[in-house]
Amino acid sequence: MSLSTLDRDLVRDCLQGDDAAWRSFCERFAALITHVVAQSALSFEMEIDESTRNELVTEVFSSIFDRDFTLLRRFRGESSLATYLTIIARRIVVKRLQGMKALGTKSSSELSPDALSDAGLERRIDSRSSIDQAVPAPSTAEPLVPNAKAHPEAH
Repeated sequence: MSLSTLDRDLVRDCLQGDDAAWRSFCERFAALITHVVAQSALSFEMEIDESTRNELVTEVFSSIFDRDFTLLRRFRGESSLATYLTIIARRIVVKRLQGMKALGTKSSSELSPDALSDAGLERRIDSRSSIDQAVPAPSTAEPLVPNAKAHPEAH
């Protein structure tokens, strides 16, 4: 499937720092990312609770938003945006789940910073509290609004 005009415009607007476009992006793809998280956990034969699922979804959106949308800027439009995001999400989630499984935890919130460091993983803890609150579940998620003060390089 090729890139739709809607998705092309949405990516362009996000990259230009349009907060409304980023909210639309998050709303449009929250269910997809949530599905990828759930399926990835199943493939690892791991049961994750709602909190951990939401945390992983948030981590995916945070990674897309990080460093002025670096991951989104790498998108070349040679596939659908949904396909690209599925691959990105799967890579991020698998890395986290591997770390959780290696450390024998059921929730990434159980991981201490030292344990994450020892496992070669990073815990994203900074000014992303708005992201944590923004994408808890696709059906009830408030739209994610990048915080211009927290991420001045993104605007």
